[in-house]
Amino acid sequence: MSHTVPTVGAIQHLPAPPGGDVNRGPSLLAQFWTEIALGIVLICMRFWSRISAKNLGWDDFFMLITLVSILHKLIIDIIMDHS
Repeated sequence: MSHTVPTVGAIQHLPAPPGGDVNRGPSLLAQFWTEIALGIVLICMRFWSRISAKNLGWDDFFMLITLVSILHKLIIDIIMDHS
């Protein structure tokens, strides 16, 4: 089975989607912020339980690094959206 990539000219002649061209960026940003907020709460709860049990491990710090990098990416997306 062979798949071909459409050319730019073919894409330009596609009909408009039903309902027009809708910007879904703000709703996606709201979804991302909700997920980030939930992630922050869950990771803080995990750190609190691990510190109180004196069982903090290297995997907890990788979770924190991941959360910070995702937050950084989201902030860059917002800056790019408003520029």
